[in-house]
Amino acid sequence: MEFDIDIDIEKIVLNREEFNAFVYTPIHEAIDQLNLRRKDKKLEELIDELLTCPVPHPIKHEPKAVLFRQIFTPNYEFLRFRGVIDVLDMDPVFWEYHNDKFTPNNPMKLYLGKMPIHKGFSKKGHGKIEFETIVDFNKSNGRRLADIKTMWNESLIDFHHKLLFTFAANTEKYFFDASEWFKSHNGSAKEYYKNYIALFVRHGILFENFVLEGEELDFTRNVFLPAFIEVYKKTGKKPLIVALSPTDIEGDIFWSSYPQHVNQHIANKRKGTWYTKFFNYFKSLI
Repeated sequence: MEFDIDIDIEKIVLNREEFNAFVYTPIHEAIDQLNLRRKDKKLEELIDELLTCPVPHPIKHEPKAVLFRQIFTPNYEFLRFRGVIDVLDMDPVFWEYHNDKFTPNNPMKLYLGKMPIHKGFSKKGHGKIEFETIVDFNKSNGRRLADIKTMWNESLIDFHHKLLFTFAANTEKYFFDASEWFKSHNGSAKEYYKNYIALFVRHGILFENFVLEGEELDFTRNVFLPAFIEVYKKTGKKPLIVALSPTDIEGDIFWSSYPQHVNQHIANKRKGTWYTKFFNYFKSLI
């Protein structure tokens, strides 16, 4: 029998406070709930029945703190996540999707190829951002992330991972490419998202922000909330989601940007490439 819950999606996406209260759980409450639910065998059986694919191996036996990004990279969002999990008695899972298609229309994917570098703040307190383009967008658009190369012919995934390891060494064991798991749901977000959200009833805590503006609002309204509500109804338990970034500034480009010294890392990669030679030649003509 389904849990009785009546939610008007159109109404809730127009009210940030109502949305936050419905979707998010404070971190300490989420931990307490997770510990209780792990002991509930009936709930375990209910989740197994609800899932159409097996629980992914990284979270099958122990609860984990999960963040999902197509490719993990050491932007300020990742650094915040790392700071949060450092104080938790729970291992992270860096959940990725390497077979997803690249498109500059998605901000998270765009900033993997056009990296925002945070250069400090103006006198008025506004962040100063400069961009470093590291891929050929004409060649990359529509291709799998796993197939994209940087301007210096390095795998885009390898570049971001190696950069991340300079900030967080020995974290390789926490990476999980969920491409095959997503493929088993026909690769469609509407197909796999119900299963994905169901994992956070008792297998872990999801750290995420669901944006209520721009193109991301369509995803929140049409994919996330229907999945969240269905899982909530069928289990009687609220999926455990903690807002990673403060919700009043969650859409700020700051979270997708990088510390200033990342510039030097990119410059070192470009040394000796045709791109650098062309750039230096062009500068000499000015």
